[in-house]
Amino acid sequence: MQVRAEKVQEETGQTDGLLFISPMQCFGIAPTDTFVPEATSNLPSLHSPQTTAEAVLVYIPIPHALGRAASGRGMKVTSIEVYFDLDVAGTAASLKLFKTTLAADATIPAAAEVTTTCSHTEAELYAADEQKAVLTITTPAFLGDNEAYHVELSITKATTTDLKFFGALVNFTRKL
Repeated sequence: MQVRAEKVQEETGQTDGLLFISPMQCFGIAPTDTFVPEATSNLPSLHSPQTTAEAVLVYIPIPHALGRAASGRGMKVTSIEVYFDLDVAGTAASLKLFKTTLAADATIPAAAEVTTTCSHTEAELYAADEQKAVLTITTPAFLGDNEAYHVELSITKATTTDLKFFGALVNFTRKL
């Protein structure tokens, strides 16, 4: 995990930062396809080779290293950039952000979709090309100590589609 502070606003104690999520911190899910970790030309990727026409999912956990101890403090994710490549177009796609709230007792946590805008239409997400899709959170909020985010990139591949996922970049504001 790499965290880099970009600027500090002295009067409020806020810091804008970036957090890179390596493809090796993520995982792929598919009914029959296999995701393979690769490093080509020193560039790591999570690769779903051309084998089956099916919906695959790349799960991208957002580390919660900057949680809060008090309301209005901690980490406020503002946008997430997702990097991937399709050599042959798929047939459907989505890019969604979810917030999981952990229960205080032993009950199962709940995940709810967060309202975002995406820089890509569905057709652009599954187009054959190198992609940088950006999810911007409509109403950013500081994460509570019992909350966590994850992103789901879902693509329905054609039989001849190679999908390579290269990671994500999280843009956030941190207030101490």
